[in-house]
Amino acid sequence: MPESPPPAAAIVVAAGQGLRAGGATPKQFVPWRGKPMVRHSVEALIGADLAPIVVAVAPDAIAHAATLLEGTGARIVAGGETRRQSVANALEALAADAPRAVLIHDAARPGLQTAVIGRLIAALETAPGAIPVLPVVDSLHREGEGRVERERLHRVQTPQAFRFAEILAAHRAWPKGAD
Repeated sequence: MPESPPPAAAIVVAAGQGLRAGGATPKQFVPWRGKPMVRHSVEALIGADLAPIVVAVAPDAIAHAATLLEGTGARIVAGGETRRQSVANALEALAADAPRAVLIHDAARPGLQTAVIGRLIAALETAPGAIPVLPVVDSLHREGEGRVERERLHRVQTPQAFRFAEILAAHRAWPKGAD
């Protein structure tokens, strides 16, 4: 009997340079609460029973990431020049596994909660994709415009969840060079 595909896999995007955070070390590799942020993110996904987990890192950071993630079982792949390219590379690394769902998470967001993961996977029963959002609580103003209705604004978070076959097909159909 053929093995059934995994219910949900995960991609951790860790290929950025972390320029907005400043410092010599990319933020995904900076220690937080005793571990690199990328390891917190991977361990949270493992704790939610997602597998396999693919981590996309800059090509020159593969060996470093392998050391930081030793013992987790995460697969490490070379990322691309952009986030979209890094995600596409990681999706292709999961293609043979063909999971039903995939969560795509930023390595530099280490406080991932299992309950959020569960709600995202459940949302895929009725939608091809889902993202966690938080309300905007600050007052916002766009120059030259009147009042901005914060009730209509939300902060998008990660992970973003997708039915695997559909997000893989979308990336494969994406025009080369377009981001």
